[in-house]
Amino acid sequence: MKTPAGFCDICGHHVAIRQRAHIVAEGRKTGPNLLLLCPSCHIIFDTRLKPAICRALREAGVGNLPASWETSIYEQAARASQAARARSGVATKGSAARRSIARLPAPTEA
Repeated sequence: MKTPAGFCDICGHHVAIRQRAHIVAEGRKTGPNLLLLCPSCHIIFDTRLKPAICRALREAGVGNLPASWETSIYEQAARASQAARARSGVATKGSAARRSIARLPAPTEA
């Protein structure tokens, strides 16, 4: 959800549209679990900062970190999509291409 114009909580720039970024995806969708970010900082936060912070905290011995911090949102979405396709029996592009190639006649020598 987008919120009215204001300052990005990360870069401090004034932007026309701020987006709500959830610090802990598994947590509450309001209050201190939200940052109001410009679109660029929102992408950086979800794809780079969360996984980097998670790695650093684990290396420092901190446990019980949110599962959503381990990988970027794009990796999480790709895994969820692959799992859904596998459950529904829908072929992926790669598997369809492999089946098409398998049906091609063997090359003949001239």
